Amino acid sequence: MTLRYPLPGGAVLETYYTRLDQALMLWSGVTAIIFLIAQFSYLDWHTQAIADSALTASATSVTGKLAWSWATARKARWVIGLWSVLMLSAIALSDYGIVAGNSLILQHLCTGWLGVCALGYWVTAIGMQSRALTLIAIVHLCAMFLVRTILAWQFFLTGSVLTLSLCLLGTLQWDHR
Repeated sequence: MTLRYPLPGGAVLETYYTRLDQALMLWSGVTAIIFLIAQFSYLDWHTQAIADSALTASATSVTGKLAWSWATARKARWVIGLWSVLMLSAIALSDYGIVAGNSLILQHLCTGWLGVCALGYWVTAIGMQSRALTLIAIVHLCAMFLVRTILAWQFFLTGSVLTLSLCLLGTLQWDHR
């Protein structure tokens, strides 16, 4: 997919998004929506859980379709499986915490999501020999500690880290074998 951005002075910035880039940008949008709603909306937790689950399941499916040819070419289909399992497991645990009113899970939703994503980036970084993904995993781990100190803004901070990481990966070129 090619996008053209008009710039002041008549210049045009043109960029090309591969199917992998599109999948990363999709997740960037999904995480922004989920965590901004959690931070700023007055929707009840049960309604948010249903919407977040549907959005996560849909994004997981679309991502698999978008990234499949990339993963096949690089003999890295396991990456799609890993992330699918991580995302669906994390949303199931989050939903359980909300439905059951489990205070331990509810108190650690943001650190849990950052931890799951850090694990995914770390495993993917090792498998793909990527320094960029290792750095992003470290950023997620550091954010886990930071969100515990800024409880009032933890969803905003978590969403910002997740969203910006995905946006950077979808926009910039990064190292992978």
